[in-house]
Amino acid sequence: MRFLTSAFALFILTAGFTQVDYFANNPEWNQASSCTLDGCVDYRDFVYYINGDSTINALTYKKCFKRGQSVMTDGPTGPACGPQTTYDDLAYLVRQDGYQVHLWNGTNDTLLYDFDVAVGDTFPVAYNVCDRYIVLDSVEQITFGGQQRRKLYFTETTTGSFSNMIEGVGWPGGFFEPVCDQPNCGYQFNCFSLNGQVLLGTNCFFEASVLEQKGEELLNIRPNPMEDEFCIDIPKGKILRSVHIADPVGVLVKVMYLKYTTGTFCSAVENLPPGNYLLGFEFTDGEEIQTKVVKK
Repeated sequence: MRFLTSAFALFILTAGFTQVDYFANNPEWNQASSCTLDGCVDYRDFVYYINGDSTINALTYKKCFKRGQSVMTDGPTGPACGPQTTYDDLAYLVRQDGYQVHLWNGTNDTLLYDFDVAVGDTFPVAYNVCDRYIVLDSVEQITFGGQQRRKLYFTETTTGSFSNMIEGVGWPGGFFEPVCDQPNCGYQFNCFSLNGQVLLGTNCFFEASVLEQKGEELLNIRPNPMEDEFCIDIPKGKILRSVHIADPVGVLVKVMYLKYTTGTFCSAVENLPPGNYLLGFEFTDGEEIQTKVVKK
């Protein structure tokens, strides 16, 4: 039964839940974003992950890092208008208090989510929620990774994409990304994993368990932007097993399975339409390298 219409029904539903530690079992949030600045679009694919603790004012926070890649182009099919970069930096300090998630905003301990709300309640304004008129409409119990969580559904608001959220996972735009209207930015949740296993999401080309590296620099991908073909230099001692090409949302457009390829590898891409693409390279030792390129 998906839709519940009373606070009593919510009580019955939540009574059978065991409190979940949102930051246990190596959670990873795989996401994407695009933001426009002066006509240049910054496309990013990134992963949030937990690594270590930090104590501030006697409160213990989890260190949440953000690793990913950035490509700047003049629109979805335009030429590059800025550098391609990779990053792996501390992004947030977060902690769990029951069904609430807090973060350190640099000055204060601030509410990020409060999942302990009843049907009919207005969702509280928080660090990433500025809409004061989001009302909880119904609750669904879901199970993944052996855990029971609640999926909260909301009535339509001025922020249409904020139609639902999953306890400890976030809303369709992400986990930390603002629910407030951002006219120059768009956000997309792709996948959620625990202990390297993807449990939620469909567009998982950039899976949370894949090792992200400076692919363009390591493999000397050329040219970028691509035209009719691209070439890479396979690292010494490595054997390339397969190459995957996907569009920006992770839909595969070309897969090449190889046999003991070393040295230099080239592939024709003249049939691909102009735009941004994700390149994934798998080696026989199990290592995977990924990067983003532009096709003229």
